Amino acid sequence: MLASTIAFALLLGLYGVGASVGLPGWLAALGGLAVFGVLPGWLLVRALLPALSPARAIGLGICLTPIVMALSALVIVIGASWGALGPTLAIIEAIALVALAIRDRGRPFGEDRAWWLTFLAGLVVSLLVLAPNFGSLRARAGTHGLLHAAISESIVDRGLPPENPYFADEPVLYYWLYHLSVAPLAGDADPLLAFALSNGILLLGTLLLLHGLAVRLFGRPGIGPLAAALGFLGLNPFGWIVFLSSQRADTLAEVQASKPPYFFYRWLASGWDDRVTATLTKFLNVSSNQATVASGLVLLWLGLRAVQGDVENRRGHLVLAALATFACCVFEPLVALGVLIPLGLGLGVTAVMAWRRRATGSLRAKIETTIAIGVGGFLSLIVLWPWMGAALDEENPALATAEPSRHWIGLFATCGPMIVLAAWATLPRLREGRRDVLLLVVFVVVLAAMALGLQAAEDCEYKFLRLLALPLGVLAAERVATGWQRSRGWKVGLAILLPLVLIPTNAIAWTAAVAFARGESKFAWKEGAFVRLPEDAPPSQVLQQIRRETPPDAIVIDDPIFFPSNVAGRLHHNEIPIFAGRALFTDEKYYLTDRYPDLSARLELCRQLFRANGQLSDEQIRMLRDLGRPVVLLLRERFTRAEDGKRKRTGYDPQMPAALAQQGIFQPAFRSGNHLVYRLLPERR
Repeated sequence: MLASTIAFALLLGLYGVGASVGLPGWLAALGGLAVFGVLPGWLLVRALLPALSPARAIGLGICLTPIVMALSALVIVIGASWGALGPTLAIIEAIALVALAIRDRGRPFGEDRAWWLTFLAGLVVSLLVLAPNFGSLRARAGTHGLLHAAISESIVDRGLPPENPYFADEPVLYYWLYHLSVAPLAGDADPLLAFALSNGILLLGTLLLLHGLAVRLFGRPGIGPLAAALGFLGLNPFGWIVFLSSQRADTLAEVQASKPPYFFYRWLASGWDDRVTATLTKFLNVSSNQATVASGLVLLWLGLRAVQGDVENRRGHLVLAALATFACCVFEPLVALGVLIPLGLGLGVTAVMAWRRRATGSLRAKIETTIAIGVGGFLSLIVLWPWMGAALDEENPALATAEPSRHWIGLFATCGPMIVLAAWATLPRLREGRRDVLLLVVFVVVLAAMALGLQAAEDCEYKFLRLLALPLGVLAAERVATGWQRSRGWKVGLAILLPLVLIPTNAIAWTAAVAFARGESKFAWKEGAFVRLPEDAPPSQVLQQIRRETPPDAIVIDDPIFFPSNVAGRLHHNEIPIFAGRALFTDEKYYLTDRYPDLSARLELCRQLFRANGQLSDEQIRMLRDLGRPVVLLLRERFTRAEDGKRKRTGYDPQMPAALAQQGIFQPAFRSGNHLVYRLLPERR
């Protein structure tokens, strides 16, 4: 324990010194990662589960740090400011470190060599996954990184609940505690780098938890590294064969030139490309999925603990169960369903078995754990309630039933070999009456049924398949470990087969990510803001000018249909929230805007402005003035598609300035190249 205390105290010191006198960026970042990425959850786990070894607590702590950070930021920032968050947390963590060192003096840090193998391999894999992000803002933006960066900046700049950066003056109907958990890590740096670093830390925690799940389930330390490898690398094991035999028109190089490798939308099921489907691609992409899955694995570990009747420090166990459930739900509710429904049914089945065998101690642990999970889920509704009303819209539901046949191919293409190995490993243990193994089997079967039978908005049921691969890897590891011990022939066969199954698909996916990161980038992070590169200087100049010359609460009206292609081909959607740092009056209709009742009215107002020469009705003018905030109108060049299919850059309608002046609603504010900015005039008295 002394060694871990010294190591973490040193990282705390690096953060404190770096924040006060300045240190080399990479050195200060190490301290920041400890303060914001590891220590919060680790200290909490150590306090609540003192019987757990300090090393084993690292995986649990990393996976719980995002929710601890989010709740800490919520409490501290409400009473102070963002500037107070880091120093306050550092002081609290320093006090907690000293208290734990005194409590556990003389206790070794240690774990066995297998744990250290997983830890060191996890560090290497985390660095490999982070590598494409370090030198490429294009890679960090990924598919929807700019969306998450915009929400994170909205939290820091305009408070809570966050305003929708794409639909001004309305709270974002989206789960935003994930963004709150990462915002403090960003500081004055590129927020997308903070998201990337969070992904890297969570990857290490996920691998350590897979190790811990396998050891808790099967009792032999050597199985841990196998479970981490199979769970993380085992998804889509033969995708490389499909890649080699693919006759599609687009080669991998052609596809990655235009879209990130984790967003190809051409898979056998759920819309994903079967050539590069891999778990690591989620860690290359900005998403709350990683934090949700990590919290779900904590819950699964706690569930196994309850089924085994090994619930020392009962209160701490229940607090962690409620906290992990809360984290799952508020970070990504869809993935939370993929954790809570299978786990709840698994606990129910094992509780019935314990009741029939009159195992009252084990039954009590299961019931209490289930109640704690229910409490965590109920508390999450406080945050999720605004989003829930929209998600349960009968006309556009977030989740519906589907034809199971649609996903059978995808299930076996991505998880088939691990399903076979898992069944081979678990059937003998089920005959022995192993209720802990039964819990994981029920979890896997129910989750597979959800992946087959549910249809989510935007084809997001693929997340159930990706989640399924992790516990399947834990179960499959037992079969591989048993075979490895059985004979020399097994060892030779596995030594040849495992690399062929685990490495090629993941290597292809990682290579695609590296190539994408090196591709042409149209933007950069400079002096605290996203800016376009010189070849696209005019849009950059006018949006930076809007940032400088308008109040922070200003709302920008832009044409929601014809705007320059968003940076490097990313989604979500208009560039104003990032480049100008201002909320958009409305973006086009998609899942971040389509739940607001006045979307049609706002889109119609924009249509009148940009298609009818600026003529607004009295009601539309009143709508703008009722916002009670400064409103600016941006007229800028836009792209149209010529007959030859190429995009052609055109200017705004030349009649617009005269029409605006004639109606007297907007007044010219400034001009930048082929861009005009108008401000809304106050109502005349």
